[in-house]
This record gives sequence, C-alpha cells and structure tokens, in this order.
Amino acid sequence: MQKQRGSVTVIAIVMLLFLMVVAIAWLPMMTMEKTAASSDYREQQAWYAAEAGYKRAVAELSAGNNYWNWLSPEAGLKGEGKSFYPIPNSLTGTKVEENGVWYAVSISYDKNDIAFDYAPEAGNTYSITAVGSCQGIRKVIRKDFTLGDNGESGGEEEPPSDIFSNDFVVSGGYLGIHLVDILNENVYYNSGAANSEAMNTNKLNFLTRDKEYKMVADAKNFAASTYGLSSASGKALSADNLSGSGNERSLPNGNYWYSGTGTFSLESGEILTLKCSAKNTVLLFGTETSQRFDYLEPVLKLENVVINVPSGSVLTMISNVYRDGANSISYPNTLIKNVTITGGGQVTFICRGMMKITGIKTEGASRVLLISNHTMAIYNPVIADNANGGAFATCGHDFDMNVFDDKSNDYYSWYGQIQSAGLIGINGRIDADNKYHLKLRFKLTGSLMKFPEMAYPNKNRTIV
Repeated sequence: MQKQRGSVTVIAIVMLLFLMVVAIAWLPMMTMEKTAASSDYREQQAWYAAEAGYKRAVAELSAGNNYWNWLSPEAGLKGEGKSFYPIPNSLTGTKVEENGVWYAVSISYDKNDIAFDYAPEAGNTYSITAVGSCQGIRKVIRKDFTLGDNGESGGEEEPPSDIFSNDFVVSGGYLGIHLVDILNENVYYNSGAANSEAMNTNKLNFLTRDKEYKMVADAKNFAASTYGLSSASGKALSADNLSGSGNERSLPNGNYWYSGTGTFSLESGEILTLKCSAKNTVLLFGTETSQRFDYLEPVLKLENVVINVPSGSVLTMISNVYRDGANSISYPNTLIKNVTITGGGQVTFICRGMMKITGIKTEGASRVLLISNHTMAIYNPVIADNANGGAFATCGHDFDMNVFDDKSNDYYSWYGQIQSAGLIGINGRIDADNKYHLKLRFKLTGSLMKFPEMAYPNKNRTIV
C-alpha cells in the first residue's frame, strides 16, 4: 500500500496535462473559426450598407430632392489608397467611425457627377455607385436608374462575394512568392497550405483559406446556344471577315463562332491592331462543349496584337476545347504572346483547358480578366497601375507567374488579384544592383470587372 500511496495524485496530474495539451491544440482552430465568422459578418454588413446607400439614392431621386451634399464624386469611389476618397454616411445618422459601418454614394448623369443643387428630371437615366464598408471590407453596387421607370435599366451589381475574395491572393494549396517587390503594406494572403513561403521579398502575411470561391467558368459559357449561335446562324468567324486590311482590323458587331478544328490565329510580323466598337462582343472558338481531343496546337493564338476596346465595352474570347493527352503548359489551348490591351474597356479570356501568356500589357484604365478552367502560366506581364484598370486571374488548377528572360533589363508589373484552386508560384528576379524585376501591387480589381457565369472547381480539378 505504501508503494501505491500518491498514485491517484500522479494520475490526476497526468490527466490534467493531457487535457491542457488538447486544449492548446484546439486553440488555433477555434481562432480560425472565429476569424472566418468575423470576416463573413463584416462582408454581410458591408453589403447591407451598400444596399442602403443605393436605395437612398433611388428614393431621393424619386422624391425630386435637389440637395446632394452627401454624395461622393464618382472618381473617388473607384480608386485604392489615396485615390479612394469617399464622403461616408452613417446608417443611423450618428457620427461615422472609420472602422465602423458606413456607405458612400455617387450619382452621375451623362457621365458627369450631378451638382449639389441638381433637380432630377423624369426620363433621365442616372448612374449610381454605392459603396458599403465594414471594418475595412468594402462591397460595391453599380446600377443605372431611370427616373419614372420604377426600377433599373441595364446596369449590374458587383459579382457575388463567392466569386472573388477580399484578400488579394487566394490559393487552394502551396503559395510561394520569391524575389518579388510587393508594393502593398500590411496585406494578408490566403493559402490552403501551412508551408507557404515568401523568400527575398517583403510584406507578406499568410492566413489559412477559410472558404471556397467560384474560380472557374461555368459550362454554359462554352455553349454556342448561350450566345444565340448555331451552324445556321451565319455568324462564322474567320480572319477574312474581320473588316479592314493590313495592320488594322475591326471586329464585326455581334457574337461570332469559329467552329473549325484547327487554330484560329491572329499574328503579325508587326503589331496588328484589332478594334472592337460593340458594347459587348463574344468570340467563341471550338466546336462542342464536350469535345476533348489530343491536339498539340492551340485553339486560339494571338501574337503581336493590340486589342482596342472602348470604355464601357467588353470583348470576350472563349476557347472551348480541352485537350486530352497533354498535361504540360507547353501545349496550351489559349496562347497569348505580346498582346496589348488599350482603349479603357475590358477584355476577357476564358479557356476550358490550359492558358499560356507570354507578354501581356494593359494601358490606362483598360482591364483584363483571365479565366482558365485548368492551368494558367503568365510570363513578363506589364499591367498598368490605374485606379480603374488592372488585371484579375483565376484558374481551376495551378497558377504560375515568372520573369521569363534572365538576361533582360526590362521590368515587369502586376496590378490586381490572383486566385487558384491549386498552388500559386510567383518568381521574380533581383539584378546585380539589388533591383527587383517584378513588382506586384495587389488591389481589389474584382469589383471593377464584368464577370461571366462562374462555378466552383471540383475537388479533382477536372474541367467544367
């Protein structure tokens, strides 16, 4: 009995230690759940605030109000950092707290902000932008409202929050960023892997990804019937039916379909300028949604091309083929090389298979939306830093960005967002003078883009 004396105390201490270890192990998970719940709450509150701002604008226009000192300039609601200068309004009429819940609204008519004493007129169509904010998270509603028409005409809301994150980079797996100059300060990047890393770079903090996003194009985007196209529609696309000659071509108005089994190619020894004047134009490349074939040439190839899309217009190019038997990015379905986007509008590339881009450039407020339902590789990007422009890239598999030419003295840049259902690898270069050759400024370009119908990538990252 004497040998057993005190054994109960020892057992009790061991059990207490075991419970402490279990509790400590659960603490990070509890913190993550709390963080995720807090983020969802703030997103919802920001969305409610934006709706409140939009409804107030409609109500006061309808009431014939002619006192608008609570409005913000439209330009002040589109930028980031110092370019974002709203006039905030409280939901309760009390003092606005910077990290509280508030909204800001702009109203313009005929592309100009309305004056503070403007008298609304029936029949006029007003462009309303409403921004809601909650503790730094912002949501945006942009719609046109025709006074006397009992509702909106045209216009769109910001894409749902399940399409893109309020973080600048979202990865479903490992996230590695090396030898890159990140120009943001105190920015967080979501990653699905605990061993993500940043080497020879700066200002990078990791969070574990807490939700799924619609990262790939929905199947309906690849169906000819979605765009009113059929074999009998007479809307067959070829390089020959692009109007103009030489190095300047114009797209025909409407949607067009290239249903050949070979490559649709626009390339020139010099720069070829492709002009788009229609409000929304869709070019579909490939035959049927279900087609899968072993073919080593791309479906769409653009090389040495300038794409000019005017402000307010969207040009969408869709590659509707997924290649079996070629898993390497050396055999992409969409191949873009030395392409410049100008004019202030949006160009969207949607690829059912793999997308490879070597040299893409935007000018001014032009925007580019890149969607690949498989792998995406981008080399030597030059995306302009503009409050109303930038880039957004999303893919259903792995994402890769590199400075391609080690011997070049050129400098490259990416301004926008990146998200991938797989891993993300971004690799730059530092020269002998300790200068970075790839600069990243992440910003929330998703709210500036017009998105197609999007879908969730499945767990096996197969093609929609």
